[in-house]
Amino acid sequence: MSSRDSILAAVKASQPSAKPLPVIDHRGLADQSDDHITSFARYLEAGGGSMIRVKNMSEVRQIVNDTKLSGALVLNLVPQVAGIDAIPASTDVLDELQQVFILGSLAVAENGAVWVPESTMLNRILPFISDQLFLVVNQKDLVPTMHEAYAKIRVDEDGFGVFIAGPSKTADIEQSLVIGAHGPRKMVVLMIEE
Repeated sequence: MSSRDSILAAVKASQPSAKPLPVIDHRGLADQSDDHITSFARYLEAGGGSMIRVKNMSEVRQIVNDTKLSGALVLNLVPQVAGIDAIPASTDVLDELQQVFILGSLAVAENGAVWVPESTMLNRILPFISDQLFLVVNQKDLVPTMHEAYAKIRVDEDGFGVFIAGPSKTADIEQSLVIGAHGPRKMVVLMIEE
């Protein structure tokens, strides 16, 4: 027997017996001091983002239309807001993109994050290239913990998705916080009550 084989055999022989993982009730891990919408807003703001509560998709449509009238280069990817805008093919135009509206599929109260699957962002660069990111989420899709979020998302169906929890930030340079260093300088979640 070679040295390699004897080492591997010794490692295999010294393995502990397998034990089942404990069953943990994750529902008790969430912040119970207040409601989930307040927790979500608090953690989102702590990460540099903000939340606007809207009654329905009509109010979201009004916000998108008002923003477009201001002259900003806006890209709407929320189908319920009167159709999806065409994604610019030119990288020069993407560089000038000021605001993008994207539909998130769920939000997490314990950290202020929003899950955005690739199917709603249409192009992986769009949540990260605009100056301001607006994520639209239904309040009914707010879950208390990441454990519950992971139980609901289906990466195998969509192929790609990302949790976004606030605008881009870094504190690597001279230990000072820089917002918008490599992505949006502003993130707003439009939380739909209906």
